[in-house]
Amino acid sequence: MLSTAPAPVATAANPPEAASARQADALLAEGHDLEAAKDYIKAAAAVQGKTQLQYLLKAAQASLQGNRAPVAVLLADEVLRLEHDDNGLRGQALWVRAQGLMDQGQTPRAKGNLEELLTIASTPQNVRAEAMGTLATLYTQEGHELTALNFLIERDSLLSGAAIHKNHQRIHALLDSVSSARIQNWQGRSGNPLVQEWLAIALISRHNPDPDQRKAAINAWMAAHPGHPPINFTSHDELNVADTTSSQEGSICALLPSTGSYARLSQALSAGMETAAQLTSGPAVKLLQSTGNPSYTAVLFERGVKEGCQIFVGPLLPQDINAVASVRKPSDPPVIALGSDAGVQQPGLYTFSLSRDVAARQIANQGYAAGYRRVYVLYPQDSSGAAI
Repeated sequence: MLSTAPAPVATAANPPEAASARQADALLAEGHDLEAAKDYIKAAAAVQGKTQLQYLLKAAQASLQGNRAPVAVLLADEVLRLEHDDNGLRGQALWVRAQGLMDQGQTPRAKGNLEELLTIASTPQNVRAEAMGTLATLYTQEGHELTALNFLIERDSLLSGAAIHKNHQRIHALLDSVSSARIQNWQGRSGNPLVQEWLAIALISRHNPDPDQRKAAINAWMAAHPGHPPINFTSHDELNVADTTSSQEGSICALLPSTGSYARLSQALSAGMETAAQLTSGPAVKLLQSTGNPSYTAVLFERGVKEGCQIFVGPLLPQDINAVASVRKPSDPPVIALGSDAGVQQPGLYTFSLSRDVAARQIANQGYAAGYRRVYVLYPQDSSGAAI
Protein backbone atom coordinates (compact mmCIF):
# COMPACT_ATOMS: atom_id res chain seq x y z
CA MET A 1 0.00 0.00 0.00
CA LEU A 2 1.46 3.34 -1.04
CA SER A 3 1.80 5.97 1.61
CA THR A 4 0.56 9.46 0.87
CA ALA A 5 2.55 11.02 3.72
CA PRO A 6 5.02 13.67 2.56
CA ALA A 7 8.72 12.87 2.65
CA PRO A 8 10.52 14.09 5.78
CA VAL A 9 12.10 17.48 5.36
CA ALA A 10 15.44 18.39 6.94
CA THR A 11 15.05 21.09 9.57
CA ALA A 12 17.46 23.23 11.51
CA ALA A 13 17.11 20.79 14.42
CA ASN A 14 17.88 17.82 12.19
CA PRO A 15 20.20 19.02 9.38
CA PRO A 16 21.05 16.58 6.56
CA GLU A 17 24.63 16.06 7.76
CA ALA A 18 23.70 15.41 11.43
CA ALA A 19 23.72 11.59 11.28
CA SER A 20 27.10 11.38 9.56
CA ALA A 21 28.60 13.97 11.91
CA ARG A 22 27.31 12.17 15.03
CA GLN A 23 28.65 8.87 13.76
CA ALA A 24 32.00 10.49 12.97
CA ASP A 25 32.22 11.95 16.49
CA ALA A 26 31.50 8.51 17.99
CA LEU A 27 34.06 6.77 15.78
CA LEU A 28 36.68 9.37 16.63
CA ALA A 29 36.06 8.92 20.36
CA GLU A 30 36.59 5.15 19.93
CA GLY A 31 39.89 5.67 18.10
CA HIS A 32 38.62 4.77 14.62
CA ASP A 33 40.24 7.80 13.02
CA LEU A 34 40.04 6.88 9.33
CA GLU A 35 36.42 5.76 9.52
CA ALA A 36 35.59 9.02 11.30
CA ALA A 37 37.35 11.00 8.56
CA LYS A 38 35.15 9.36 5.91
CA ASP A 39 31.97 10.27 7.78
CA TYR A 40 33.13 13.85 8.30
CA ILE A 41 33.66 14.09 4.54
CA LYS A 42 30.11 12.78 3.99
CA ALA A 43 28.80 15.42 6.39
CA ALA A 44 30.76 18.11 4.54
CA ALA A 45 29.29 17.03 1.19
CA ALA A 46 25.76 17.65 2.51
CA VAL A 47 26.27 21.30 3.51
CA GLN A 48 27.97 24.48 2.40
CA GLY A 49 29.64 27.50 3.90
CA LYS A 50 31.43 27.62 7.24
CA THR A 51 29.92 24.34 8.46
CA GLN A 52 31.32 22.51 5.45
CA LEU A 53 34.81 23.84 6.16
CA GLN A 54 34.58 22.80 9.80
CA TYR A 55 33.72 19.23 8.79
CA LEU A 56 36.53 19.16 6.23
CA LEU A 57 38.93 20.36 8.92
CA LYS A 58 37.75 17.63 11.29
CA ALA A 59 38.27 15.09 8.50
CA ALA A 60 41.81 16.41 7.98
CA GLN A 61 42.61 16.14 11.68
CA ALA A 62 41.21 12.61 11.87
CA SER A 63 43.23 11.59 8.78
CA LEU A 64 46.38 12.95 10.39
CA GLN A 65 45.69 10.97 13.55
CA GLY A 66 45.14 7.89 11.39
CA ASN A 67 48.59 8.27 9.77
CA ARG A 68 47.17 9.34 6.42
CA ALA A 69 49.25 12.47 6.04
CA PRO A 70 48.70 12.91 2.24
CA VAL A 71 44.91 12.86 2.74
CA ALA A 72 45.17 15.30 5.65
CA VAL A 73 47.18 17.71 3.52
CA LEU A 74 44.68 17.53 0.63
CA LEU A 75 41.75 18.26 2.96
CA ALA A 76 43.62 21.11 4.66
CA ASP A 77 44.43 22.50 1.20
CA GLU A 78 40.70 22.57 0.40
CA VAL A 79 39.92 24.47 3.62
CA LEU A 80 42.65 27.00 2.85
CA ARG A 81 41.39 27.38 -0.74
CA LEU A 82 37.84 28.14 0.36
CA GLU A 83 38.46 30.16 3.53
CA HIS A 84 39.89 33.67 3.33
CA ASP A 85 38.19 35.60 6.15
CA ASP A 86 38.21 33.36 9.24
CA ASN A 87 41.80 33.37 10.54
CA GLY A 88 40.88 30.84 13.19
CA LEU A 89 39.93 28.21 10.60
CA ARG A 90 42.91 29.08 8.42
CA GLY A 91 45.24 28.73 11.38
CA GLN A 92 43.89 25.28 12.24
CA ALA A 93 44.20 24.18 8.60
CA LEU A 94 47.78 25.49 8.41
CA TRP A 95 48.68 23.53 11.55
CA VAL A 96 47.23 20.28 10.18
CA ARG A 97 48.89 20.88 6.81
CA ALA A 98 52.28 21.61 8.37
CA GLN A 99 52.16 18.42 10.45
CA GLY A 100 51.08 16.39 7.42
CA LEU A 101 53.92 17.78 5.31
CA MET A 102 56.42 17.11 8.11
CA ASP A 103 55.23 13.51 8.33
CA GLN A 104 55.99 13.19 4.61
CA GLY A 105 59.44 14.73 4.99
CA GLN A 106 58.49 17.89 3.07
CA THR A 107 60.11 20.24 5.56
CA PRO A 108 60.60 23.30 3.28
CA ARG A 109 56.86 23.46 2.53
CA ALA A 110 55.98 22.80 6.15
CA LYS A 111 58.28 25.63 7.27
CA GLY A 112 56.29 28.16 5.23
CA ASN A 113 53.02 26.99 6.82
CA LEU A 114 54.50 27.21 10.33
CA GLU A 115 55.76 30.74 9.73
CA GLU A 116 52.37 31.84 8.38
CA LEU A 117 50.71 30.21 11.40
CA LEU A 118 52.74 32.45 13.74
CA THR A 119 51.34 35.57 12.04
CA ILE A 120 47.77 34.64 13.07
CA ALA A 121 46.91 36.21 16.42
CA SER A 122 44.35 33.52 17.35
CA THR A 123 46.89 30.67 17.18
CA PRO A 124 46.75 28.86 20.56
CA GLN A 125 49.75 29.34 22.82
CA ASN A 126 50.72 25.64 22.89
CA VAL A 127 50.54 25.39 19.08
CA ARG A 128 52.60 28.57 18.73
CA ALA A 129 55.25 27.17 21.10
CA GLU A 130 55.47 23.84 19.24
CA ALA A 131 55.67 25.59 15.87
CA MET A 132 58.53 27.79 17.11
CA GLY A 133 60.39 24.75 18.44
CA THR A 134 60.05 22.95 15.10
CA LEU A 135 61.16 26.03 13.16
CA ALA A 136 64.22 26.31 15.42
CA THR A 137 65.17 22.74 14.51
CA LEU A 138 64.71 23.33 10.78
CA TYR A 139 66.70 26.58 10.77
CA THR A 140 69.50 24.92 12.76
CA GLN A 141 69.67 22.19 10.13
CA GLU A 142 69.96 24.85 7.41
CA GLY A 143 72.83 26.58 9.20
CA HIS A 144 70.78 29.63 10.27
CA GLU A 145 71.53 29.30 13.98
CA LEU A 146 70.78 32.93 14.89
CA THR A 147 67.26 32.65 13.45
CA ALA A 148 66.81 29.38 15.34
CA LEU A 149 68.05 31.07 18.54
CA ASN A 150 65.48 33.85 18.11
CA PHE A 151 62.65 31.32 17.85
CA LEU A 152 63.81 29.41 20.95
CA ILE A 153 64.15 32.57 23.04
CA GLU A 154 60.79 33.95 21.87
CA ARG A 155 59.01 30.68 22.74
CA ASP A 156 60.34 30.84 26.31
CA SER A 157 57.50 33.19 27.35
CA LEU A 158 54.93 30.67 26.07
CA LEU A 159 56.18 27.82 28.26
CA SER A 160 55.93 26.89 31.93
CA GLY A 161 57.39 24.40 34.39
CA ALA A 162 59.66 21.66 33.03
CA ALA A 163 59.10 22.86 29.45
CA ILE A 164 61.08 26.04 30.22
CA HIS A 165 63.93 23.95 31.60
CA LYS A 166 64.05 21.87 28.42
CA ASN A 167 63.88 24.96 26.25
CA HIS A 168 66.83 26.46 28.15
CA GLN A 169 68.73 23.24 27.49
CA ARG A 170 68.12 23.71 23.77
CA ILE A 171 69.26 27.33 23.90
CA HIS A 172 72.49 26.41 25.71
CA ALA A 173 73.12 23.47 23.36
CA LEU A 174 72.77 25.77 20.34
CA LEU A 175 75.06 28.42 21.83
CA ASP A 176 77.61 25.76 22.79
CA SER A 177 77.73 24.57 19.18
CA VAL A 178 79.05 27.89 17.80
CA SER A 179 82.30 29.76 18.33
CA SER A 180 82.78 32.81 20.55
CA ALA A 181 83.56 34.84 17.43
CA ARG A 182 80.14 34.02 15.95
CA ILE A 183 78.40 34.92 19.21
CA GLN A 184 80.18 38.28 19.24
CA ASN A 185 79.11 38.80 15.61
CA TRP A 186 75.51 38.01 16.56
CA GLN A 187 75.62 40.68 19.27
CA GLY A 188 75.98 43.29 16.55
CA ARG A 189 73.19 41.80 14.42
CA SER A 190 70.39 41.16 16.91
CA GLY A 191 68.21 43.99 18.17
CA ASN A 192 66.23 41.75 20.55
CA PRO A 193 67.22 42.58 24.17
CA LEU A 194 66.45 39.03 25.32
CA VAL A 195 68.71 37.57 22.65
CA GLN A 196 71.40 40.11 23.57
CA GLU A 197 71.22 38.97 27.19
CA TRP A 198 71.56 35.30 26.32
CA LEU A 199 74.53 36.08 24.06
CA ALA A 200 76.23 38.12 26.78
CA ILE A 201 75.76 35.36 29.34
CA ALA A 202 77.06 32.75 26.90
CA LEU A 203 80.30 34.73 26.52
CA ILE A 204 80.57 35.23 30.29
CA SER A 205 80.21 31.47 30.80
CA ARG A 206 83.04 30.76 28.36
CA HIS A 207 85.34 33.30 29.96
CA ASN A 208 84.62 32.03 33.50
CA PRO A 209 84.89 28.22 33.62
CA ASP A 210 84.86 28.16 37.45
CA PRO A 211 81.18 27.88 38.59
CA ASP A 212 81.53 30.37 41.47
CA GLN A 213 83.34 32.92 39.34
CA ARG A 214 80.79 32.44 36.58
CA LYS A 215 77.87 33.05 38.93
CA ALA A 216 79.51 36.19 40.32
CA ALA A 217 80.25 37.49 36.81
CA ILE A 218 76.66 36.89 35.67
CA ASN A 219 75.24 38.62 38.75
CA ALA A 220 77.59 41.57 38.14
CA TRP A 221 76.47 41.80 34.51
CA MET A 222 72.82 41.69 35.53
CA ALA A 223 73.34 44.48 38.05
CA ALA A 224 75.12 46.60 35.42
CA HIS A 225 72.30 46.14 32.89
CA PRO A 226 69.05 46.72 34.80
CA GLY A 227 67.21 47.72 31.64
CA HIS A 228 67.34 44.19 30.25
CA PRO A 229 64.34 41.97 30.98
CA PRO A 230 65.05 38.95 33.23
CA ILE A 231 65.52 35.59 31.52
CA ASN A 232 65.24 33.38 34.63
CA PHE A 233 68.78 32.19 33.99
CA THR A 234 69.60 28.76 35.39
CA SER A 235 73.10 27.48 35.99
CA HIS A 236 74.66 25.99 32.87
CA ASP A 237 75.95 23.11 35.01
CA GLU A 238 72.44 22.34 36.24
CA LEU A 239 71.10 22.40 32.68
CA ASN A 240 73.53 19.67 31.65
CA VAL A 241 72.29 17.25 34.30
CA ALA A 242 69.98 14.58 32.90
CA ASP A 243 66.33 14.98 33.89
CA THR A 244 65.49 12.13 36.25
CA THR A 245 61.98 13.25 37.18
CA SER A 246 60.44 10.53 35.04
CA SER A 247 61.74 7.00 35.55
CA GLN A 248 58.95 5.12 33.80
CA GLU A 249 60.09 2.53 31.31
CA GLY A 250 59.47 3.82 27.80
CA SER A 251 59.70 2.60 24.26
CA ILE A 252 62.64 1.55 22.15
CA CYS A 253 62.38 3.74 19.06
CA ALA A 254 63.69 2.52 15.71
CA LEU A 255 64.65 5.58 13.66
CA LEU A 256 65.07 3.99 10.23
CA PRO A 257 64.57 4.97 6.57
CA SER A 258 61.24 3.99 5.02
CA THR A 259 62.23 4.69 1.41
CA GLY A 260 65.13 3.97 -0.90
CA SER A 261 67.44 0.97 -1.03
CA TYR A 262 67.46 0.54 2.76
CA ALA A 263 63.67 0.27 3.18
CA ARG A 264 63.61 -3.55 3.20
CA LEU A 265 66.53 -3.72 5.61
CA SER A 266 64.69 -1.31 7.92
CA GLN A 267 61.60 -3.52 7.85
CA ALA A 268 63.69 -6.56 8.76
CA LEU A 269 65.44 -4.73 11.61
CA SER A 270 62.21 -3.40 13.12
CA ALA A 271 60.53 -6.81 12.80
CA GLY A 272 63.49 -8.45 14.58
CA MET A 273 63.37 -5.88 17.37
CA GLU A 274 59.62 -6.38 17.84
CA THR A 275 60.03 -10.16 17.97
CA ALA A 276 62.83 -9.91 20.54
CA ALA A 277 60.72 -7.55 22.66
CA GLN A 278 57.78 -9.96 22.60
CA LEU A 279 59.92 -12.99 23.48
CA THR A 280 61.55 -11.25 26.44
CA SER A 281 58.49 -9.21 27.54
CA GLY A 282 60.59 -6.12 26.94
CA PRO A 283 59.49 -2.55 26.28
CA ALA A 284 57.46 -1.71 23.20
CA VAL A 285 59.22 -1.00 19.92
CA LYS A 286 58.08 2.12 18.09
CA LEU A 287 59.04 2.70 14.45
CA LEU A 288 59.87 6.27 13.41
CA GLN A 289 60.12 6.25 9.62
CA SER A 290 62.59 8.74 8.15
CA THR A 291 62.58 9.68 4.49
CA GLY A 292 66.23 10.45 3.72
CA ASN A 293 65.64 14.13 4.52
CA PRO A 294 68.10 14.99 7.34
CA SER A 295 65.97 17.89 8.63
CA TYR A 296 62.98 15.59 8.98
CA THR A 297 65.12 12.94 10.73
CA ALA A 298 66.14 15.55 13.31
CA VAL A 299 62.48 16.48 13.85
CA LEU A 300 61.55 12.79 14.26
CA PHE A 301 64.29 12.35 16.86
CA GLU A 302 63.05 15.34 18.89
CA ARG A 303 59.47 14.09 18.58
CA GLY A 304 60.58 10.67 19.86
CA VAL A 305 62.30 12.24 22.87
CA LYS A 306 59.13 14.20 23.64
CA GLU A 307 56.99 11.05 23.36
CA GLY A 308 59.12 9.11 25.84
CA CYS A 309 61.59 7.06 23.78
CA GLN A 310 64.21 5.66 26.17
CA ILE A 311 66.71 4.59 23.52
CA PHE A 312 66.99 5.01 19.75
CA VAL A 313 68.16 2.34 17.31
CA GLY A 314 69.22 4.15 14.14
CA PRO A 315 69.61 6.31 12.12
CA LEU A 316 71.35 4.35 9.42
CA LEU A 317 72.47 6.91 6.81
CA PRO A 318 75.51 9.14 7.60
CA GLN A 319 73.63 12.38 6.87
CA ASP A 320 70.84 11.32 9.24
CA ILE A 321 73.34 10.42 11.98
CA ASN A 322 74.86 13.90 11.68
CA ALA A 323 71.40 15.47 11.76
CA VAL A 324 70.50 13.70 15.01
CA ALA A 325 73.87 14.55 16.55
CA SER A 326 73.32 18.25 15.77
CA VAL A 327 70.10 18.47 17.82
CA ARG A 328 70.75 15.85 20.52
CA LYS A 329 71.21 17.28 24.03
CA PRO A 330 73.34 15.70 26.81
CA SER A 331 70.20 14.73 28.72
CA ASP A 332 68.59 12.99 25.72
CA PRO A 333 68.36 9.17 25.52
CA PRO A 334 71.26 7.18 24.01
CA VAL A 335 71.41 6.53 20.28
CA ILE A 336 72.75 3.36 18.63
CA ALA A 337 73.47 4.44 15.05
CA LEU A 338 73.52 1.59 12.55
CA GLY A 339 75.31 3.26 9.66
CA SER A 340 78.96 3.61 8.77
CA ASP A 341 81.02 6.07 10.77
CA ALA A 342 79.75 9.58 10.04
CA GLY A 343 82.63 11.21 11.89
CA VAL A 344 80.46 11.90 14.95
CA GLN A 345 82.04 11.82 18.40
CA GLN A 346 79.41 12.42 21.09
CA PRO A 347 78.77 10.90 24.53
CA GLY A 348 75.69 8.72 24.39
CA LEU A 349 75.81 8.26 20.60
CA TYR A 350 77.22 4.88 19.60
CA THR A 351 78.03 3.59 16.13
CA PHE A 352 77.22 -0.04 15.38
CA SER A 353 77.86 -0.34 11.68
CA LEU A 354 75.94 -2.73 9.45
CA SER A 355 78.26 -2.00 6.54
CA ARG A 356 79.85 -5.20 5.19
CA ASP A 357 83.06 -3.35 4.39
CA VAL A 358 83.41 -1.93 7.88
CA ALA A 359 82.47 -5.25 9.48
CA ALA A 360 84.99 -7.20 7.36
CA ARG A 361 87.73 -4.71 8.20
CA GLN A 362 86.95 -4.92 11.93
CA ILE A 363 86.99 -8.72 11.87
CA ALA A 364 90.31 -8.75 10.04
CA ASN A 365 91.91 -6.26 12.45
CA GLN A 366 90.62 -8.03 15.56
CA GLY A 367 91.61 -11.46 14.24
CA TYR A 368 95.12 -10.30 13.38
CA ALA A 369 95.53 -8.64 16.77
CA ALA A 370 94.43 -11.91 18.43
CA GLY A 371 97.24 -13.80 16.61
CA TYR A 372 95.23 -15.54 13.91
CA ARG A 373 97.04 -15.87 10.55
CA ARG A 374 94.90 -18.44 8.69
CA VAL A 375 91.30 -17.48 7.97
CA TYR A 376 88.38 -19.35 6.41
CA VAL A 377 85.63 -17.11 5.00
CA LEU A 378 82.08 -18.33 4.29
CA TYR A 379 80.67 -15.89 1.71
CA PRO A 380 78.12 -15.82 -1.14
CA GLN A 381 79.41 -16.14 -4.71
CA ASP A 382 78.25 -12.76 -5.89
CA SER A 383 79.38 -9.13 -5.86
CA SER A 384 78.62 -8.86 -2.15
CA GLY A 385 80.86 -11.82 -1.35
CA ALA A 386 83.62 -10.46 -3.58
CA ALA A 387 83.53 -7.16 -1.65
CA ILE A 388 83.87 -8.99 1.67
